[in-house]
Amino acid sequence: MVVNHSPKKDCINIGEDSPPEPTLYQILYAINDARADMNNKLDTLANRINMIEKTTDDMKCSLHELTLKNTEMETNILANKKNCRELQSEINILKETTDRLWRKNNIVVFGIPENNFHQGSIVDLMQIILPESVPNLKFERIGKPDENSERPIRIYLPTAMHKKQALSNCHKLKGLDTFKKISVRPDMTKEQQLQRKTPVQTRSKSRAENQRLPATSSSNTYNSAGPPKKRSKPNGTDEAMDD
Repeated sequence: MVVNHSPKKDCINIGEDSPPEPTLYQILYAINDARADMNNKLDTLANRINMIEKTTDDMKCSLHELTLKNTEMETNILANKKNCRELQSEINILKETTDRLWRKNNIVVFGIPENNFHQGSIVDLMQIILPESVPNLKFERIGKPDENSERPIRIYLPTAMHKKQALSNCHKLKGLDTFKKISVRPDMTKEQQLQRKTPVQTRSKSRAENQRLPATSSSNTYNSAGPPKKRSKPNGTDEAMDD
């Protein structure tokens, strides 16, 4: 069976359903709208960029100010540390000065056994080197008890002159068996003891600091032989000579 199709039904008229082409005016109007919209967006973007740049500049200024403040703080910290060191040095000097003043009248005796007779030994010793101190004699053991060693004895004297006299009279102990193991020295601070054990070259470096401290008597240690004797030099002067 043959089917006949009508040519009018199969044909589609495209031109009748398509929208009309825009006019030149419409195209220009659309271009202007797009340009205006683009310009608005560019302006918005430019404003944002300006705001970002301003914020960046502000941050740079703040960072610069913080850097300056940090530098100033570091300078202040270093200055404060220096001041603290100087203050601590002054405090140490003051403590050392006070300690030396407290010890300046005292002598320290080594070698007296720690037993029930030590008080009598001290009285006998002082009866020889400084008899006038015996009636009001004051003394004490120094340090904590130790079974392996004998603690020294600090003797408190009225004045530095009494101390000097006692040290000068230590030669009177020479030849006495009771005091052959006894030694007497001035009461010294730890700093003085350290200087006494330090080589001369090192001690000379701290001479400037020592000038700020009070003068003390000789730091020599006298045993039963007493202070060193004097001998004449060829030029007529005297020098110390150990026994």
